[in-house]
Amino acid sequence: MAPEATRDRPPALTRPQVRLGLLLMSLSLSVVSDLTQAVDTATEDPRIPALEARLEGLTRRVQALETLLKEAPPGGAPIALPKGEPLWQFDEYTRGAPFRVLHQSLDRGNGRVDLLIEVAAEVQDKVNWGDLSLGAPVPLQVLPVDAGGLRGKPVPFTLTRGTSLAVGMRLHLSASLDPTAAPKVRELVIQHLLVGLNP
Repeated sequence: MAPEATRDRPPALTRPQVRLGLLLMSLSLSVVSDLTQAVDTATEDPRIPALEARLEGLTRRVQALETLLKEAPPGGAPIALPKGEPLWQFDEYTRGAPFRVLHQSLDRGNGRVDLLIEVAAEVQDKVNWGDLSLGAPVPLQVLPVDAGGLRGKPVPFTLTRGTSLAVGMRLHLSASLDPTAAPKVRELVIQHLLVGLNP
């Protein structure tokens, strides 16, 4: 007899999608590891326990994704994403040129989306970034997609931290989704605003 289907089982993902998730999670793990090493262990800095806890959590998630990838059948058959983790999709603007995503997170409690990006190449549309005023909108937006494939309203990012678009500099961006919809988000699509307005 075939096992009974679980009604609340999350939608399945393909091997390439899991590989992408594993890569992004590994980048997050690297960022937190770097932050942990940057704190002087000779002092009793209160940030150390929090960073170590974050590092352990990311390590477990990476290991879970690695296990899923190893156990997946050949041929791109669908496999499940760990519960609670949205699938992140990035366009060319944030896949290495001119920007590279170092860390991304979704707070399902309040709908806040955070991105830490690094300037990896010369930014051609600097005019769209204005004078980099804190709290000002930037030419990136996030498009939430729920488990049923229904797309929500795109939400623009604003600058939380950062002062320059020079190569090697880092910017912290944030956006606020509808808190009531955040728990249902299955996928987050990050788009260059101009691409989003003119598909």
